[in-house]
Amino acid sequence: MVAEKERQLDEDEEPKSATQIVADSLSQISRSSTFLPNIGITKAKNAARSTEAAVEARLQTQFEAKLQAEREEAARKQEELQEQL
Repeated sequence: MVAEKERQLDEDEEPKSATQIVADSLSQISRSSTFLPNIGITKAKNAARSTEAAVEARLQTQFEAKLQAEREEAARKQEELQEQL
């Protein structure tokens, strides 16, 4: 039976890792299984979401820093103009 499944794999398709097999099995048994998250293994979509959130947070921080720098520059130039008057 196992040999038959191995033969069914396409040449381009890689065999699943043991971790992926366990994850698939557990997800079929119970969608709310906490075993894998408890041992530090996250699902791909959860990992993708956390990566996206981290990138978004980093970009937001960079944007806010740049905006603050531009505000300070504008305030400095405003003060210079006021001194000239």
